Amino acid sequence: MANVQTVKGKKGVSYKFTAYCGYDAKGVQIRKTKTWRPEKKMTEEKALEQAKFEAKKWEEDINQGQAAFDGRVKFEVYATTWLGNAAIAPKTRERYVVLLRRINQSIGHMKLEAIQAHHLESFYTNLKENNVKETGRYAVPCVRAG
Repeated sequence: MANVQTVKGKKGVSYKFTAYCGYDAKGVQIRKTKTWRPEKKMTEEKALEQAKFEAKKWEEDINQGQAAFDGRVKFEVYATTWLGNAAIAPKTRERYVVLLRRINQSIGHMKLEAIQAHHLESFYTNLKENNVKETGRYAVPCVRAG
């Protein structure tokens, strides 16, 4: 069960949820947090009851993998985790790993919430115009015999 903590501040009462999701590869405990604010017209008892309900629902989402990432996660972490959990063929996985190297060079350092259409358009343009291989050499454009 997620831990529910009451936080009283200048803007009123809010509730902080904390869930523990095992350990990462380095042995550090993974902790997820979320803040929830009740409607102003709710009584404290009703707000606490609703907070416990929201915390339980949020923790279930985490356990199902739906809320494991928020917008503050970097694209590289998200993509690597997704690739590790995706039910795809081994050859497809190998190809995605190769493709992700190039993608991560461009947008891997960015948080999910910060990625916008113009970042992707710039990446696509770079792929078309530069024809640069991962090794740094220029690729020979494909010329069709006509």
